Amino acid sequence: MKRGANSVSFPVAMSTRSAALLVLTLGVWIAGCSNYVPGDATYNLGHPEQARETYETNYKAGSNAAGLRLGEMYLAGLGGTDDLERAIAINKDLAAKGVVAAEHNLGYCYEYGRGIIDYNQAAIWYGKAAQHRYVPAMYNLGTLYAKERLLPGNDVEGLTLLLEASELAEGISGEKARFIREDPPGHRLRMVHRMSAADVNRARKQAKERAAEFRRKGTDQNFTSQQQLPTSQP
Repeated sequence: MKRGANSVSFPVAMSTRSAALLVLTLGVWIAGCSNYVPGDATYNLGHPEQARETYETNYKAGSNAAGLRLGEMYLAGLGGTDDLERAIAINKDLAAKGVVAAEHNLGYCYEYGRGIIDYNQAAIWYGKAAQHRYVPAMYNLGTLYAKERLLPGNDVEGLTLLLEASELAEGISGEKARFIREDPPGHRLRMVHRMSAADVNRARKQAKERAAEFRRKGTDQNFTSQQQLPTSQP
């Protein structure tokens, strides 16, 4: 799946750029695989304030895709002041509607948001999205294990998540998919170095089995834009 001509690229606004490169722009990377969202062209022309207003209007009219854009703009302070509480509120609203990308974005808010950092909450929200094989969330949850942010730790599960994310990112174009595959921060290598050979092999086996099972279902849900599930699903 390739980025569309009308896709938007929001800059990273967090100090932890090496970690956040993947994270903040992910909603837009995924949206780049889908249809144009009103406001994108305005943003690309250098008018973020107008784009934010357009996203706000369309979100209030029921557009989940516009809501994802709007939440990221509030988080990064694009087109106006940053507002973490508003970003969280928007993404919680979308998550309640079954938008899996919003669950991932909530994980990001709790991992990096100034004044509210809570790694356990980040893991909960990443985990919700990862259950549906949302690749960015799988990668970011894996990095929490790699950085030993969670207690108790689980290196086998962490490495499994990182390896499965890499496996599912194969064949997807774009720098963010490449980031997941190549893992420049070296999270996978860090984990391998501290794990036993038996545990590494177990993680590799689990990752391949999970990725194969997901592909057998014939779904592309891990890279669709709004990541909306039927409301009957948990």
